[in-house]
Amino acid sequence: MISPDAPVCDGPEDCFWLGYFHDHFGHFLTSTLQRLWHIQKWQRHYAGYVFPNRRVSEQNLPFMSRIFEVLNINETQIFHVPENTMMRNIMVAEPAFIENAHCYEIWGTFMRELGRKILGSRGTAPEKYPVFLSRNLTRSPTRSYDGEDELTSLLMAFGIRSCHPECLSLQEQMALWDSHAVFIGFSGSAFMNAAFFENKTLIVLNHDGYVFGTQRMIDSIAGNRALYLDVSPFLELQDATSQRYRITTPGTLAAGIVTAIRRLG
Repeated sequence: MISPDAPVCDGPEDCFWLGYFHDHFGHFLTSTLQRLWHIQKWQRHYAGYVFPNRRVSEQNLPFMSRIFEVLNINETQIFHVPENTMMRNIMVAEPAFIENAHCYEIWGTFMRELGRKILGSRGTAPEKYPVFLSRNLTRSPTRSYDGEDELTSLLMAFGIRSCHPECLSLQEQMALWDSHAVFIGFSGSAFMNAAFFENKTLIVLNHDGYVFGTQRMIDSIAGNRALYLDVSPFLELQDATSQRYRITTPGTLAAGIVTAIRRLG
């Protein structure tokens, strides 16, 4: 219920409801951008872009700034309003992506066009060798896996290279995805980059039998060939609080990954 004493926003009237602002890379792509398809489709821009949940003092991360730049949204026009603020003449577009629920084709079109703008000129045909997306340098991962270094060393012997997405800029991550066709790794936000492309091959390693619904929707709308593997038999939980696992048999897991790649062709 809105308070009858709700403050009146002092900002411009011609505003766009951006919705909740997420700093996490994956949630930013799927939630903060979920309504901005409207901007691209109709080439319509507004005097302000409103969100309710973030302190004004917080600075946008570089990947956010780059995305707003290609959308021609001036970051000074993005502002916070407190709860119960009354807004006049504000556009609230339908969200085209709802995490773990559904997404519309227009979101896929929007994300691929956004990817093309970020990437700029496209390179040559994708490299044939697969890439393992490592998590072991992630600053605050949801889950971590001791023994990943040994796993990637074993995979390298089969021509599978590894990279650390968190060490790459958004532009560099986009170039990586543009120049390769096959990606492997433990489930995480690095796989969200698939939303910017089409027809990739993904082998996602899950710590249990649960398949992340948001990733499944991205792969479906992008036309990816995706294999979601429950690798819990190869893992041992070391710390439940931090969700730290140990890969018990890296050699056996590496062999399984190589077999999966070969079967996918």
